[in-house]
Amino acid sequence: MKPEQTGLVVLAAGDSDRFGAADKLFAQISGGSVLSVMASSLIDIHFKHKVMVIGCDPVGKPWDDFAGFNFVQNLESGALGRSVALGVAALNPDCQAVVLALGDMPFVHRSTYVQLCEACTDLDSIVVSKCSTALGPPTAFGRQHFDRLMKLDGNRGAAQIWSGHPDLKIVVIDDPEARDIDTQDDLDTCP
Repeated sequence: MKPEQTGLVVLAAGDSDRFGAADKLFAQISGGSVLSVMASSLIDIHFKHKVMVIGCDPVGKPWDDFAGFNFVQNLESGALGRSVALGVAALNPDCQAVVLALGDMPFVHRSTYVQLCEACTDLDSIVVSKCSTALGPPTAFGRQHFDRLMKLDGNRGAAQIWSGHPDLKIVVIDDPEARDIDTQDDLDTCP
């Protein structure tokens, strides 16, 4: 699919429990907050629709920095599956695929998001990223999987859908690109 046929859902509703009292998504790294650096790689990709799922306490956060996104609030703290479901449900009904991206992965390259779209060649496609031997986000799903994605709940994400797919497609990413920010130590060792 082309990005113009694809929706984007950025999952930014996590609790940041392992990070401490601060919100890891708004912690500063080179170039801005974790979330703004992540979103900057998406700015000039012309997705059909961009949705950001935000958490329980959005007050006082710089959401204006994310022009072009529609926001959906997940009131269930720590419910990754629920965030996926809410984000996919909020997409424009004309989207033929969706890319699921994590707000705490600021180093994923723009080209990776485009590759995920392009590898999602039909409505039954599922594309996952592979780093070393691990499979995971960001991912892409053809429209045929939207109903199952919208039924996710609790803290289990989309892996329960892609793990059993018979024709899983892979986009290879390198270790630095797959790095996420979960702890203060992760932040302190950022490039």
